[in-house]
Amino acid sequence: MKRIMLLIFVCFSSFYSMAQDNTNSQDTSPIINYNAKITWVKDLKNQLASLLTASDNKLFAVSKDGKIFCCDFSGKIIWEHDLKRRIAGKPIDSDGNLVISTLSGDLISLNDSTGESIQSIGLNEPLTSPIVKMSTIYNGNPTEAVILGSSKGSIYCYDINSFEMIWENHSAKGAVMSKPLALGNKIIFTSSDGYLYCLDSRSGMLIWKWTDPKINNIDLANCAPVSDNRDVFICSTNKALYSIDPMLGRTRWKMDSYKCNPPLVISENKKYLYVKSTKNYFNLVSPIDGRSIRKLDMDFGEDTSMSSPKEWKGSILIGAGNGRVYLIENNLKRKPLFYLKGGAIQSITHLVDDTFVVSNDSGRLVEFKLK
Repeated sequence: MKRIMLLIFVCFSSFYSMAQDNTNSQDTSPIINYNAKITWVKDLKNQLASLLTASDNKLFAVSKDGKIFCCDFSGKIIWEHDLKRRIAGKPIDSDGNLVISTLSGDLISLNDSTGESIQSIGLNEPLTSPIVKMSTIYNGNPTEAVILGSSKGSIYCYDINSFEMIWENHSAKGAVMSKPLALGNKIIFTSSDGYLYCLDSRSGMLIWKWTDPKINNIDLANCAPVSDNRDVFICSTNKALYSIDPMLGRTRWKMDSYKCNPPLVISENKKYLYVKSTKNYFNLVSPIDGRSIRKLDMDFGEDTSMSSPKEWKGSILIGAGNGRVYLIENNLKRKPLFYLKGGAIQSITHLVDDTFVVSNDSGRLVEFKLK
């Protein structure tokens, strides 16, 4: 009898141990999949400073403390480089050069295949905006240039290969933190001083500056402008949505009803503004007059995350502060794709075909395919 009782106890203990192992395995899994084909998950174990950069089968992630990770599209790390300097803005990859700016005021280029340093210069003020690339003329010759902003409101234009300054502008009196917009021969950007600025992209000269005269202490620092090639649109931290004439710097229309949360996205066909509200709703808005075309209840609760909606073949991918990624299908029905633990969704990046990679602010990456 004692032997039987002992055998039952051993079997029960083994079963309990296995159950505990399975429970722990589920609890520690970084992802819950609903409707996506997950191909790999990677934890960089570093808080990311910006959106991911994808180029030529390489994916670049930068941490807030200055670590650069280069992965291939299978998730394998190719190289790492520790700048030991804090980074705020998204870098760019151009013709084999990964160009990065730091909060120490450095503009740095690395070989994107090896991570080796190519060149660097110091600008003596924190560089806070994502980098934008544009084509321009320098010393009578066509060249590629980078545009970036600083915490003091400066905008700089540098030759991407030589790092020679092409022009600089110091009109803004507050930090430039969001991505500048290159629109024709104009550079349009926002500042924490409450103004939207328009510069000549060839000379850096100020063309106009705009603000809402009816609002005191308006803050536009995190409000990257977008355009449908006719007007410019911004979403202020006061949750208002504006349309501005880029020729004259005048307000065309203003909407307060959407309680919008930046960033804004313009649809590929330029017919819609994608506007995420700070609570629950995703709006399709007419860029012509600001009227609502469709309002979708996403049920993600309070959300101030900065992930940009991503359009793909008529569908829309949306990341939320609750860690979930949603798909709005062609019929405008919503379905959750997966839940990524560890923080708010930071970016959704298209790689190739129907393959995407998502990052959250704790440094987890997920590659998935749409089913």
